[in-house]
Amino acid sequence: MDDVFKQMTNSFFSPEIQGCLSVVESVAGYKLGASDRQPFLYFHNYLTNPQPEFITAWRDEPSQEKWYHKFANGVLGDVQNTLACVLYHHDRLVEIEREVMEGIEKYNYRQVLGNSTVGLGNTLIWDFEYQAFILAVRRCLDYLARAVSTYFKNDFHSFRRLGDFLSKQNKPLVTTRLIELHEKYSAEFDFVLSEGNRKSVRDKISHYEYGKRP
Repeated sequence: MDDVFKQMTNSFFSPEIQGCLSVVESVAGYKLGASDRQPFLYFHNYLTNPQPEFITAWRDEPSQEKWYHKFANGVLGDVQNTLACVLYHHDRLVEIEREVMEGIEKYNYRQVLGNSTVGLGNTLIWDFEYQAFILAVRRCLDYLARAVSTYFKNDFHSFRRLGDFLSKQNKPLVTTRLIELHEKYSAEFDFVLSEGNRKSVRDKISHYEYGKRP
């Protein structure tokens, strides 16, 4: 068994395998910046240093262990990776806008147009990235809601109604601050959260019409 493990280790750290991994990461990888990653490092530290009693209880009981995995992976996997997705598409939108502006500045279009305007033409890639950004934001919020709800051993997943869900839990020491934060910031995400007859941009894109970037 030791010889097999040694062979696997040597293979993994060989220049050939490490070279392959480097290529894959350079082409397909994405890393959060230090400031964006910091909250997840704090959460990991909270789970491990020392391990909270409720986490220990979950992990020691086979019927409860699923909640540990949902809680830990919900934040460190689902939310963290989807935040990276949001930021990736945001970066692409910024990059596309920069390239477009740099490109058209090579032409004296202002003098030609005067006070008139003209459509930009085919901007489908721009639209695609905008749509992907909108949908990723909503996913990230709902993943966050589900991760929070697993603390209460619940699969609730609606970020829009998260405040109502928390208010029904009988743990004010945990929920009070979360409810305040949700109330303070949820309005910032109206563009992905429908309310009554008002359809969010996300719902329009998902269910009703092709969504062009604003």
